[in-house]
Amino acid sequence: MRSLAWTRTAATVAMAAVTVACAATQPVRTLPKGQSRVVASFGGPWQPKKSPTVVVPYVTLGMLRGLTDQTTLVYDAHVLMAALGVAGADVGLAHRLRVQDGALPEITALGQAYLFAGSGGTRLFPHASVNASWTRGARQLLYVGGDAIGQFTGAPAVLLAPLAGWQFPVRRRVQLQTEFKWMAANVETEHGIFRGRGNIGGHGGLSVQLGVQVTR
Repeated sequence: MRSLAWTRTAATVAMAAVTVACAATQPVRTLPKGQSRVVASFGGPWQPKKSPTVVVPYVTLGMLRGLTDQTTLVYDAHVLMAALGVAGADVGLAHRLRVQDGALPEITALGQAYLFAGSGGTRLFPHASVNASWTRGARQLLYVGGDAIGQFTGAPAVLLAPLAGWQFPVRRRVQLQTEFKWMAANVETEHGIFRGRGNIGGHGGLSVQLGVQVTR
């Protein structure tokens, strides 16, 4: 029974990895040219039917690097997948499409490639996201947006996830980022891995994530 429970948990984590970017470390906005941040993210699918209620502890570690004021390099290693015997990494670019103008938000787009390799072979997942962000006070950001990730096997071909979050400082060089995401919102998951575990109207699953960014 313990082995079966672990298998189910591992399957849930694997689903999290390939359904719409389980990291809150992606930049809400691009960094200034030459600035770097070490980033980490913790969290994943919320499982309210568990006792106690838990969030799958999906972990990533990576880096953000401002290539220009408009474009930031993003790359992460997927730590929990490595613990499950699967090598996982992502790399991509975030680009500022427009700056904030009063109540009109700043718009940032991100394109990435997710790569996972293990005993079952190698799989590539293209990922894209767009967010709109507003400053709150001197250094806080509120944002809303959406993710889309493609898969070359299985249906549907594209998985969608609306999201909302808050980024705020806790020290001069340290920022936290909380994010709520409706993972795979276009997929009927009333049955299977997410059955009764945070799906919304029988679709997808709620994800709760905490990100940390440390400016170097």
